[in-house]
Amino acid sequence: MRQSAWLRVLTMAITFLLLGAGLPGGDRPTAAAPLRGGGARYLSIAGASFVSADSANAYQYRSGGGVALTAVPGAWPIMTAAVELPDGAVINALTLYYEDSDLDLTHDVLLYLQRSNRAGGIDTLAGTSSAANDGTNYVTDNSIINGTVDNGNYNYSLSAELDSANVILYGARIEYSPPAWAAALAGGERPLALSDDRPPAADPALSLEGSRSPEAGAARYTGGQVVFLASPPSDPAGAAKTTSVGISAGPNPLAVGNPAHWKRHTVPGSAFHPIDSGVTHYWSSGGGRFVTFASRYPHLVAPLDLIDGKTIRQVKFMYYDNSPTNPILYLYRVNRQGGLSYPWIYTPAASGGYFTAVSPPMSEVVDNWNYAYYFMVDLGTPPVGSALKAMEVEVAYVLDIYLPIILKNY
Repeated sequence: MRQSAWLRVLTMAITFLLLGAGLPGGDRPTAAAPLRGGGARYLSIAGASFVSADSANAYQYRSGGGVALTAVPGAWPIMTAAVELPDGAVINALTLYYEDSDLDLTHDVLLYLQRSNRAGGIDTLAGTSSAANDGTNYVTDNSIINGTVDNGNYNYSLSAELDSANVILYGARIEYSPPAWAAALAGGERPLALSDDRPPAADPALSLEGSRSPEAGAARYTGGQVVFLASPPSDPAGAAKTTSVGISAGPNPLAVGNPAHWKRHTVPGSAFHPIDSGVTHYWSSGGGRFVTFASRYPHLVAPLDLIDGKTIRQVKFMYYDNSPTNPILYLYRVNRQGGLSYPWIYTPAASGGYFTAVSPPMSEVVDNWNYAYYFMVDLGTPPVGSALKAMEVEVAYVLDIYLPIILKNY
């Protein structure tokens, strides 16, 4: 009996030792901070998700998820986007994706990460710009000022200056470190429970010694299970990724998982905005948004901001259709340098009231290093009006990270 007790004590000591050594910097995976090699997390925002800071300016969507200001009669040639990061996270870098084809070499794309104290004060935390006439490219600023996110005292946003119709903003990526484990717990976050969507990895190549080559990634023992950490890609711009357009395949039982463990993220109709300044739109009292006039395309877009590593299982599109034409919803994935594909597209066949469209089972892992995500809804062909409304989009997701048994949250 005494020997068994000593073995139990020794086992617990080894387990805690492995837990402390296996995760860098004392960091633990949480719902707000999924595991990724090197500890970095990413927030990506497509150019199409930016809105004009001045309604007098004219802007247009560019193929591949970009945006350009085509006329600037207003005070400033600025496009803006909201930034949502976990409280206590530390911002490490800001990357700008752009196309600069300005032939007179006098105009650039300038991007700033800013915070506001809600009393009129604004601080610039990071800033970077394109190089004159260097085509499609990206540039990163690693010199961050006041990088710790403080959502209690500040709002955070991106501002992009586009002072020529020959420059295109394709988007931005923010690299950040998650809040410390203790701070995350104090903030009410809890370790993830098993999603039950699939069993823990049983690949014999993922041995406790991490036998896979560094190029393929590394296996890490966390005191109970093996977690595979993929190495960051060698192509940070994601330009090598496929740019072909495709529709997600039909039902896949392995992608469905257990709906009882799904979490849900809602993009309301109020979050949608036109892709073109020549679109007049209106938000109805019922929560939907519709187009009343469109000089080019009656399309609305809204960003999908999901934390890196989450797996999208299903998309629901709620809409109102009392029109002879039908709305079309796209879930776009863009590499921020002109490459675009869509994991899901929906075209309804019925009209005459409120409807909910449900996607086939999906298994789209959010990869904010390489991509940004947004929804686009096409609200018919002119004449347009309140007969077609985008009400909201609901995204069901899970975070497939398997934790040691002593960290499970039942």
